Amino acid sequence: MDGVVTVMKSGGQYQVVIGNHVPEVYADVLPLIGQEEGREGEEKGDEAPSGNLFNRAIDAISGIFQPILGIMAACGMVKG
Repeated sequence: MDGVVTVMKSGGQYQVVIGNHVPEVYADVLPLIGQEEGREGEEKGDEAPSGNLFNRAIDAISGIFQPILGIMAACGMVKG
């Protein structure tokens, strides 16, 4: 098809690479699958917390340490 760069198949799934035409293709596909653009609840921040308490605690701990992980690694390299 015109505009398709390549098609890849991996693990029984297909990926169509369309280059820089993503917004146009997205707008054309939405009506075909029965969704409207700008639906409420699509933003990641609007979703309810999911998972059990252990998984949410691990997510919170990793979210706290992720910003300083690079600094901690650099300090370890300097100390070593």
